[in-house]
Amino acid sequence: MHNDLKRVEENPNLVLLRRPQLSTTYLGFNMTKKPFDDIRVRHAISAALDVSAIQAAAYRGIGKVPGSLVPDGIPYSINSKVPPHVQDVEKAKKLLEEAGVKDLKMEIWSNERKERVDSATIVQAQLAEIGIEAEIKVLEWGAYLDGLVDKKHDAFFLGWVTSVPHPNGPISGLLESTSGSNYTFTNDKKIDELLLKGRGTPYGEECEAIYTELQNYINDLTPMIYFHNDESIAGTQKTVKGFIPRATEIHSFRDVYFEE
Repeated sequence: MHNDLKRVEENPNLVLLRRPQLSTTYLGFNMTKKPFDDIRVRHAISAALDVSAIQAAAYRGIGKVPGSLVPDGIPYSINSKVPPHVQDVEKAKKLLEEAGVKDLKMEIWSNERKERVDSATIVQAQLAEIGIEAEIKVLEWGAYLDGLVDKKHDAFFLGWVTSVPHPNGPISGLLESTSGSNYTFTNDKKIDELLLKGRGTPYGEECEAIYTELQNYINDLTPMIYFHNDESIAGTQKTVKGFIPRATEIHSFRDVYFEE
């Protein structure tokens, strides 16, 4: 894919069109397991990782590192307003020490998607720098989901695609205590209350304030570490006009025309 993009970019007769997709890939923690129920441990693992470098290596120039669970293009997302993630190995070591955690062994689960396996491999190496021994477990999709449901995992790579342009979607789907796809098993009263309040509030300043507070709260809680917002990418001839790629990749050619 990377080489294909490069060839398009270098071809004077072609144009590369990019549009952010409404998707987020993340590394989630099973918060029912010790020591991942300790916020200091989750913060330590987050601080240990150079997420920008991992994303660049695994996704090879496609997409970006998210700043929120709510992607750009959805109302009230703070995705592009959050300062970039910064790796701080010494902070990570200090947090583990404060939590009384040493010689930690953990599993990082992934399905067979290459970018996620590559990300897990780099995470494994970076966690070793703070004394965490991570084993990567790659599973077939059905076995992967069954294991997540049964809470057998420590941490896992997964993605979420938002089908409805409302900030409730990804947050409720992944973190509401009653959600069937809440594989971090987050059970947080404030998240549930703010989601309920947000769903009942019309678009406007009050709604924006609710979802801004909620996203900032989740970022601090760190049930997951955000790794990737995907892009819809299309290459066209320069003579093709009026084509705009859609985030859903269900493209419309209604307004497309050719220019001599």
